[in-house]
Amino acid sequence: MNKLNLQANTDNEKIILEYLQDAISETFVDRINNGVTVEVDGKQLISKKTLSSFMDYAYEQAKEQAEKGTKYACIQSDIVFGWALHYFEEDSIQGTLYNPDGSLYEPPKPKIEAKPYIPPKPVENPKSNQLSLFDDIEAVSVDQETGEIIEDEDSMLEFIKDMFGDSLEVK
Repeated sequence: MNKLNLQANTDNEKIILEYLQDAISETFVDRINNGVTVEVDGKQLISKKTLSSFMDYAYEQAKEQAEKGTKYACIQSDIVFGWALHYFEEDSIQGTLYNPDGSLYEPPKPKIEAKPYIPPKPVENPKSNQLSLFDDIEAVSVDQETGEIIEDEDSMLEFIKDMFGDSLEVK
């Protein structure tokens, strides 16, 4: 039997490697050691899996078990070993992707089209007939017939008379 070309970095990975070494067929030893060809982005690439990536997969599987309403997950070892077999035998689970020349595959970056800068149009505030407390009241009066603002030197007194009528006494 051929030896699996997998690197075990932790004690848990060593347990999985020992199990796989004894349980996996010759066909899958070749697939694990050399990877499998997959098509991604219209390119033929090689997908290689590692024990470290399997541990991430097993973590996600255990998390799914725990999310089914329990506060924790106790998983029997034969279930984890089953996950290991499934992970390394299943082509739909991709490992690290490499180009046929052995270099690491870098997915294409999306093209971002630069749009020309269009400055915002300045907002013109039309002169309103509505007076506010911040208007220069000394130079403003309102024509009672048209409602238009009239600006002149003597307009404050006229403005007050227009607003309050003749009943107002000015001293």
